[in-house]
Amino acid sequence: IRATQKSLTVSVKNAPFPDWTESWELAPAEKHALQPETLQEAFALADSPVFTAPGAEISIDGNYFCPAQILKAVRRKFRAQLEETLSPDAVFSDAAVGLEKFRRALQSIVPAEMPENMPETIAIRPNGEMPANRNAIRANGIFEVNKLTGEAILPEFCPESVLPALRRAIADAYQRKIRRFRTPSLYGLELLREYPDLRITAGGALPVANAMAVEELRRFGVTKVLAHIELEKSAVQALAKSSPLTVELFRFGRPVLLITRAAIPVDGDFRDSRGNEFTAVYDRRDKMTRIYPAKIVSVPRLPGLPDFYDIRNANWNARELSTFNFDTELL
Repeated sequence: IRATQKSLTVSVKNAPFPDWTESWELAPAEKHALQPETLQEAFALADSPVFTAPGAEISIDGNYFCPAQILKAVRRKFRAQLEETLSPDAVFSDAAVGLEKFRRALQSIVPAEMPENMPETIAIRPNGEMPANRNAIRANGIFEVNKLTGEAILPEFCPESVLPALRRAIADAYQRKIRRFRTPSLYGLELLREYPDLRITAGGALPVANAMAVEELRRFGVTKVLAHIELEKSAVQALAKSSPLTVELFRFGRPVLLITRAAIPVDGDFRDSRGNEFTAVYDRRDKMTRIYPAKIVSVPRLPGLPDFYDIRNANWNARELSTFNFDTELL
């Protein structure tokens, strides 16, 4: 904003019009000269629902007296011109617009009320021991379902050539009255979309760590999410408080740290350069190698969150346990 004795000129960054100028005739000031602060306050007033200028650069080339009614009239005239010719998107950067959209989207998420006494889910091998809790949901791999299966788990990795077989396996599970499915990848949401009455849990390799991720999954039909195992206790609690869907906690098991089709020169137990212990397991059925931590992750229960146990590669009586990040305040 530049003020002279004869005119006031306003320059707007990225405006689709040249500098705006309004003529006036100011008298030299005897006592109360026009100050930059006065111009700043005048143009920062919220008489526009869209535009304000709290950080405008001001220059005045002399000492002039400006009656309040003249300044008010000029300001309103400029605002009217601005609102007719300038879109807010032309002023704000793409990053600022994106952040504002993100803020509004985050505020629009309505947290879910966590249902009480939800049954725990236990992932188990087809011939594995039955859970002690007879009310628990027994989860099996989609190609291993049987009459005891309550939830079918889709594979982490599914190349195009396997899709037909996987579609048939899903249809077969559905015929068996299985209505709970767990997908560790986005492709599973598309495969399950044609079955509208399913209860779908997103977990495993799907890194669900915040309410925005949950909201996006909810739009695809997910009804429950497994909190990312990388989260510490306070982060899990914050997620559960803000999530629009029920949040499940990984209570016990060996999470898959890496999965690959590559032939790696490791089989069984091994250590890295820091002495951390791992186990490499090759599965001949899907020809995948999975890397697991040697220690079983075991964390305490969080009230209000349903539990998930994975004993497909873990033993209830194991002594080598770890809480991983659960007890660590990382931020």
